[in-house]
Amino acid sequence: PELLLSGKRAAMYFDQDGTLRHIKELGRYTVLESLVFRHRKNPVTMAPFAEFLQPMLHLHPGKRATAEELLHHPWLQSPIPHDSWDPEATEAKAVLAK
Repeated sequence: PELLLSGKRAAMYFDQDGTLRHIKELGRYTVLESLVFRHRKNPVTMAPFAEFLQPMLHLHPGKRATAEELLHHPWLQSPIPHDSWDPEATEAKAVLAK
């Protein structure tokens, strides 16, 4: 909770134990589970995308992947197969490759 409580407005969102104040039930889903079950995406096409996103989402900023590291991630380097084409994944890949 030390990291959570270090922000200027942390007290607005977290109690002294680091528990969210205004959200009583928070699902603990992996990135892939969220993409597949909540957003109804294809798990085959979303698994590599989730692996790309995960290093960016580390709670501690110092442990997050850098932009340079992510530019070399396999998801950005590989084409999307025609049999698992997903327009949203293609759009996300194009934006991130710029």
